[in-house]
Amino acid sequence: MNVYLKGHYLCSIYCKLQLKEMKKNRYLSPTAKVLRRYLVLTLVLTACLTSYAQKNRTSAEQKPTVLILATYHMSNPGRDVMNVQSDDVLTEKRQKEIREFVSLLKRFKPTKIAVEMPIGSTKLDEQYSRYLRGEYQLGRYETDQIGFRMAKELNHQKMYGVDAAGAFDIGRVFAFAGANNQQDIVDRGMAIGKRQVAEENKLIQTGTIREIYKFINDQGRIDEAHRVYLMMQRIGKDKEYPGVDLLANFKSYSTFLLRECSRKHQKKQRD
Repeated sequence: MNVYLKGHYLCSIYCKLQLKEMKKNRYLSPTAKVLRRYLVLTLVLTACLTSYAQKNRTSAEQKPTVLILATYHMSNPGRDVMNVQSDDVLTEKRQKEIREFVSLLKRFKPTKIAVEMPIGSTKLDEQYSRYLRGEYQLGRYETDQIGFRMAKELNHQKMYGVDAAGAFDIGRVFAFAGANNQQDIVDRGMAIGKRQVAEENKLIQTGTIREIYKFINDQGRIDEAHRVYLMMQRIGKDKEYPGVDLLANFKSYSTFLLRECSRKHQKKQRD
């Protein structure tokens, strides 16, 4: 059984993976379609959890099930075109909510956890090893608060990086649209993103961690965000289509992440 905990809920394409429906835990959307943060300028830190099914079948019959959990940026890095404003997740109230939420996620029994950090990241290895020894204090990062915390509670000795650099030239898309009478496409897409961020910010002020995650993993919100990228691919004319290039780059990046998660699963089978 594979679980994939993905960093913010907007990505360029639907990552169509097998998803285990956790109907008893309705904080998760029954979807494997993940979208990266709307109009990302830089790569964002995300977390991913992978697990292998423990069933009474032969290894040849066993297949991974992938759960993708969208998350928001708890540390307020401010690197996106539009940014969610998180409160302090280190408060006693939020820490209690996070512990409860992680306890729910643990019911999926993941056996591997991979985060969207560079492949072979020594920083990841060093920080997690220190955390296991009680020498590292969890920071205001979703990777720490959910990924590290869950991995340790499940007695994982290692976490895995699956990230790589990608080319996301959103500035080129904006500039082309403005210079070629296509600004209305950008404006419509930005309006969707602004509304979704405003809704999320409002819930962060009033809701629990579980309620926030249920909200951002809602299938309707994910579908709506995906439509933004389908809108952006229309930006272009003649032989130049920067919107299509942007979407293609996101697809390439997403495919790379899926490949890396698959490799981690395959390695587990051989180990």
